[in-house]
Amino acid sequence: MNWRISRFSIFTKLVLAFLIVIIPLYVMTLLMNRMGTEQNKREISKSLAIKVHGYRDSLEYEIQRLIELEKDYIVDSDLLQLSKVYEGMTYYERNIAVNNLQKRLRIMGSSSKYIRDTRIYIPSINRTVSASDYGPGIAENEFNAFNRGADQKPLIHWDGGLFVSYPYATLLSEGKKIAFIMVIEIDQEQIRQSMNAAMNADGSGAMLVRSNEMIVTTGSNEDAAAVLPIANVQRESGTSPYTGIVRGHSSKLLAAAEYSSFLDTVFVAYVPEKLILGPLKQYERWFWAISAISVIVVVFFSFWIYRLIHKPLVKLIFAFRKVEDGYLFLSLQPKQRDEFGYLYTAFNNMVQRLSTLIQEVYEEKIRSGQAELKRLQSQINPHFLFNNHFILARLIKSHDHENAYRFAQYMGEYLQFVTRDAQAELLLEREVKHARTYVDIQTFCFASKVQVRFDSLPEPLNGVIVPRLILQPVIENAYKYVFEKRLSGGTLHVRFPYHQDEEDIAIVVEDDGDSLDDQDIEHMNRRLKETGDRMESTGLINIHRRIQIMYGPKYGLVFNRSELGGLKVEIRIGKTKG
Repeated sequence: MNWRISRFSIFTKLVLAFLIVIIPLYVMTLLMNRMGTEQNKREISKSLAIKVHGYRDSLEYEIQRLIELEKDYIVDSDLLQLSKVYEGMTYYERNIAVNNLQKRLRIMGSSSKYIRDTRIYIPSINRTVSASDYGPGIAENEFNAFNRGADQKPLIHWDGGLFVSYPYATLLSEGKKIAFIMVIEIDQEQIRQSMNAAMNADGSGAMLVRSNEMIVTTGSNEDAAAVLPIANVQRESGTSPYTGIVRGHSSKLLAAAEYSSFLDTVFVAYVPEKLILGPLKQYERWFWAISAISVIVVVFFSFWIYRLIHKPLVKLIFAFRKVEDGYLFLSLQPKQRDEFGYLYTAFNNMVQRLSTLIQEVYEEKIRSGQAELKRLQSQINPHFLFNNHFILARLIKSHDHENAYRFAQYMGEYLQFVTRDAQAELLLEREVKHARTYVDIQTFCFASKVQVRFDSLPEPLNGVIVPRLILQPVIENAYKYVFEKRLSGGTLHVRFPYHQDEEDIAIVVEDDGDSLDDQDIEHMNRRLKETGDRMESTGLINIHRRIQIMYGPKYGLVFNRSELGGLKVEIRIGKTKG
């Protein structure tokens, strides 16, 4: 991981460092915002549940109070007379009893705002007494609806209305009918008003639900229908209370429900989530707006760093790499008057001085190489010349005119090539031809002592430019140190391994000498790597240095063990100049 980070650019590292600082703070702020929102949701849900619970208790209390009022009529003398001794009463007594009973029913109706009407069903006289009426007959369906058993709930939903009934059964005996049923009709509009007062919020609503049926509702019917499943869940689970969020007609609704076992109903209240959580949503929107602004600031900051630091630094690094590749003809234009402006100016001065210094050193190396070449040309072995003249004289004396002519022609070509100073570089084809001329001359000297295999130069290499005298001195070195000491059996092989897709050229000279061991060959390779004014500047080292001057440090001579058993000299050059 550290290795990967170390490879990042400075710009990337600065941006990463900035993000490492910003992201934890941003995440902490986001988590705190989420936690605060959830905590507020819980508190608001708890507050709504408390309202639902309070309203349920108040409604139970009110219904219980109405039931207690109904029970008071068990001992009402007028009601008892009407239900038991009606036949024995005079017409006047009947009217007085009915009037007194209606008066008390009116007083009961005014004792609570939830009472819309009160009535008493007296089956023994087949009469229904209400606060404003004393009509003959009892509707059988009404009587059956209000004749609840002891195990039934006091609140009755029948024919679109709400009723609280209390059948007087204390006088019941086997085979006898009910004496009377006391019924109070609940004012549903008052129920709705009390629900609205309890919620006190725009867009809110409430309802009483029994057996998946909405008894009393306030607010939108669509929202009430959407919240209805919560009432069923609460009634089935029995938990108290139950809160949740549902999708309403136009927005999400925060709902709470609580079941009343006394009334066998579920009270459900709901408010629009945006109404309760509106400030939190606004805060969340501000948070995301600040987040967006923060992203813009980060992007701007990154772009500013890129323009101020990264881009000038990349430009400077690119310039250094161009210098590493040997391109010295470039100049950086400082557009800023800061540290990078100073660095650009210093870089331009450095490149200019470096270019001047390299030019001077290169020219000095060229002059040195040319001087060494001239010195090498002047160091023609006198012994070689003497031997060749004696060989020529012997051929003439033996009247071998044809070989004498050939030998003299070889000597002329050889001396003409070696003593010419006009060219320091030439075609590889001419260099190979000169080496062949030298081998032809040595063939006359060594006769059958040395077998020479001189491969043909591949045609694509004919036009390659090389320094003068890089191949013939290597062959001469083999004749001087290997074959002069041999009486017979010497082998020399000159070859040109070539691959078309390679940029380098190799010329290999091998012999079968036995005077060098592996340590000697390694010592020769080390001498090629030595530098300095005291290094030997003639022979093979001279060739090695001139090749490196022309092509670069990776070219030159390499010594290895030959497959023939002796020394293998590999001359490595390039197809183009370095």
